[in-house]
Amino acid sequence: MTGNTHFLKNKTLHIAMLVSAGAFIAVFMCCLDAPLTAWLRSLKQTGSLEFYSPLRPAVKFITHGAPLIIAAIGLYVYGKFFDKKIMGIGKTLAIGFAASGIAVQALKHLLGRARPRLGETTVFIGPTLDINYDSFPSGHTTTAFCLAYLLARTFPKYTLLFYGFAVLTAFDRLMGLSHFPSDIIGGAVLGIGTGVLIYRSSLMKSNSASLVNTDSSNHTAK
Repeated sequence: MTGNTHFLKNKTLHIAMLVSAGAFIAVFMCCLDAPLTAWLRSLKQTGSLEFYSPLRPAVKFITHGAPLIIAAIGLYVYGKFFDKKIMGIGKTLAIGFAASGIAVQALKHLLGRARPRLGETTVFIGPTLDINYDSFPSGHTTTAFCLAYLLARTFPKYTLLFYGFAVLTAFDRLMGLSHFPSDIIGGAVLGIGTGVLIYRSSLMKSNSASLVNTDSSNHTAK
């Protein structure tokens, strides 16, 4: 198989996966968001979700953007002085945080989906900066899944731990009725997609740097 054929095959596969994910989210949005959100709201009103209330402050803090970006910067600074590999990981995570944040905020304010607190009906009003109409996709979930993907590729041994953190983030957004279920699914897809692009870009740069170093060593040897 030639390089071009392999590239086209991968491109076709990725397009098919994106179309399938989009169709799934659309069906979920049309048919399941309203009943599931109504069910969650009824559970909250009857006190059935009280078991989660004591845990929520800690979960909200851990999954908030500030601790995540501080952790990424901390890894970068530590790695700069003690371990170049750790520095690279911190840099990649910071890029992932920024890229996923930009992508999700652009989509949120471009689509303008009403949040569950305004009702269970799916409503899109188009471009807006109104915080009541920025439900899709979930920003916290997007960032969590982006970082989970990047960390899992770097430390595959702890894949379940990283994705468990991402699922916990998504769960918290649902329990707080901050998002519809399809917002969560859309955030996960966008986050992983962003992570894939960043990881591949980082890998290509790393390979290019290795080739340059190899060429330099060969010229020196000659």
